[in-house]
Amino acid sequence: MTKYLTEKQYNDLGYELVDSDSFERYNYKAKTKIDKYTFRRFINDEKAPEELKMCMCELIDMLYSFDKTLASYQFNANGEYDTYVKKESNDGVSVEYGSRLTNVTFDSLSTARKTFELSVYNLIRDYLNGVKNECGKLVLYRGID
Repeated sequence: MTKYLTEKQYNDLGYELVDSDSFERYNYKAKTKIDKYTFRRFINDEKAPEELKMCMCELIDMLYSFDKTLASYQFNANGEYDTYVKKESNDGVSVEYGSRLTNVTFDSLSTARKTFELSVYNLIRDYLNGVKNECGKLVLYRGID
């Protein structure tokens, strides 16, 4: 199986945060994260279990939201994230910035990324704990086969 989830399945399950233009990118990112923590135990399966599909939906939305949050910060010369984009208009090309954020630095950004990665792992663990692939192996099992 090359894909764990199609865009149609994503939408049919009630998810719609990620638009069609961005779906493939975030679908790939989510699949990569799941493959990392499941040791690629789903790649030979013909059909994705429902738990995997739901996990993919949640993970796609989570990755998209995190990227959008990071993109909203503007970096200044002092090594701080100075402002954030509060409102943006396309036709009139106007951008409105929010207030100065002096407490967001490289260190706090690094901490945010680590916290986010832990959240990704927890999400995958919550959805796929006890799930077996078509060969009957627990996908999160970390022991010796």
